[in-house]
Amino acid sequence: MAVSSLGVSYSGLNQLNIARQANLRHLVILDTGLADYQKLQQGVSKEADFLVLHPQQDGIEQITAWLRGRQIHSLQILTHGSPGGLQLGSVIK
Repeated sequence: MAVSSLGVSYSGLNQLNIARQANLRHLVILDTGLADYQKLQQGVSKEADFLVLHPQQDGIEQITAWLRGRQIHSLQILTHGSPGGLQLGSVIK
């Protein structure tokens, strides 16, 4: 499987294009703990919805609140992590 410079598989990008044509919603979650997270946001499709996690709040709660009452087709989370864990706002899960 080929991977783009942002770590997204080309097959995943193809799925995004198919879903976009079907008018499905995509959510990209960005953790502000990432260096230059604004540049990452600029590099993602303008058709995606964005949630930028507040660094002093629980990221799981922020994501849950955003998703409440909405339906999405795909979810990408751009954040720091370690084996078995993700940094989501002020929480490591």
